[in-house]
Amino acid sequence: MAKDSKIGLGTYPYMNARVRVMKGAMIGKEEYSRLIKMSPAEITKFMGETAYKKEIDELAMKYRGVDLIEAALYLNASRSFNKLIRISSGRAEMIIQAYLVRYDVYNLKTILRGKIAGMDNGEIRKLLVPAGRLDMAALDMLLRKETCAEVLTASKVVKMDKEVLAVIDECEKTKRLCGIENLLDKDYYNMLMELSLTMPKQGKYVRQFLKTEIDFLNMKVLFRLVREKMPKKDIVDKLVFSGEKLSRKRLLMLADSKDCEELYSGLSGTGYDAVLEKGMDELRDKNELGACEIAFEKHWLRQVELMLHQHPLSVGPILGYMVGKDIEIRNLRMLVRAKVTGLDEKFMSESIVV
Repeated sequence: MAKDSKIGLGTYPYMNARVRVMKGAMIGKEEYSRLIKMSPAEITKFMGETAYKKEIDELAMKYRGVDLIEAALYLNASRSFNKLIRISSGRAEMIIQAYLVRYDVYNLKTILRGKIAGMDNGEIRKLLVPAGRLDMAALDMLLRKETCAEVLTASKVVKMDKEVLAVIDECEKTKRLCGIENLLDKDYYNMLMELSLTMPKQGKYVRQFLKTEIDFLNMKVLFRLVREKMPKKDIVDKLVFSGEKLSRKRLLMLADSKDCEELYSGLSGTGYDAVLEKGMDELRDKNELGACEIAFEKHWLRQVELMLHQHPLSVGPILGYMVGKDIEIRNLRMLVRAKVTGLDEKFMSESIVV
């Protein structure tokens, strides 16, 4: 698309009204409190009385237990996103289609990780979320491919240029996926950012949304790799430049942190240090990053909700619904898997993002 091409989006009163109805059917905070106390069978029954009823009924003959719940989640998400595309007006569909590429990226990473780890295709398949442009049939086709190059070429998610081929060659030699995963992330965010620049009015909301998410992505990378004492160069290679509050200069400074305490101090003045205050207590006590990453997710969701309320006729509600659906899938997957593995209610309560 030419850079001077402008996509006229306007406002979406009809579409946003439909999206609010869809959002209203999602699982609320109070319902999560009830779900925490339920068994997997009770969760299945509960879902059969919600917006997931059609999928639960349709899949009940084929799946049981956790597999039924997860299959219903994915099918419902796919149908919900396809409905968004059907009711979208003008070029809003381009935003939705572009957003959904994140599921394709997640699935590609999952397939490649599974193949590198020597997992069988059946085990990898259970981890896939067919809610993007690649449906389950396409993902099954990718599972049958042997090499990283074959998987990426067949996916058509990335353009197979010299840079991509060089990264793939390195992966095949080292059996490390860092380069490919970083390339997929950067390609995804660059694609969305370029799309936002073609939007004369709504683009600023999309860029705010993306840059805030990039900040959280970079902070997750920084905390994980600084804790592991990774060299600065390796950390920098995995960062996406740059976000809403974390400039390239600050990110490079943060990547030079000797430990997570120094990294935390380096976030002073961004507002993110306050977000991480509780998570840092757990990191100090248990050397675990779970609470920090959940804090990122919760703050990210609050930022999306804020944009939704501040700009009700913009693209905000559409993006807000899709983020909310993503988080609902993760919450319910976490709950049922925590139940099966015997994790306590305190862990589940603290891990839910609402």
